[in-house]
Amino acid sequence: MRVNIQYSIEMEELEEETLRILKKAVNQIDGKLLKKVAQPDNLLSLTSATMIDEMRQSLANADILLRDVHNIITGYLQYKSAPTQEAPVMPANVPLDELQDKLHAFKDLMAQQEQNEISD
Repeated sequence: MRVNIQYSIEMEELEEETLRILKKAVNQIDGKLLKKVAQPDNLLSLTSATMIDEMRQSLANADILLRDVHNIITGYLQYKSAPTQEAPVMPANVPLDELQDKLHAFKDLMAQQEQNEISD
C-alpha cells in the first residue's frame, strides 16, 4: 500500500532531492530482468509469466516515482514563472487613540445594523 506524504525542504536542496527520487525510479527498473524478459528461453511458460509480472511491478513503481519527479519539476517551474508578490504595505504609524476611535465607531455601526435587522 502506498501513502502520499508532504514535507518541506530548503530551496537549495530541491535539485538534490529531486535527483535522489529520479535515481530511485531508475533503480526500480531491473536491467537484468528486462534482458531476460526481452529474450525468454520459453515465452509461453510460468517462468516467463512470473518475470513479466515482476517487470510490470517494477515499471509501475518506477512510474509512480517518475510522476513525483514530474510534479516536483512542474511545481518548481510554476513557482519560478509566477509573478512575485510584494508584501502588503503597512500604513504609517497610526496613533493608538485614533485606532481605538475607529474600532469603537466600527463596533457602534455593527450594533446599529444588528438593531435595524432585528426591528425589520
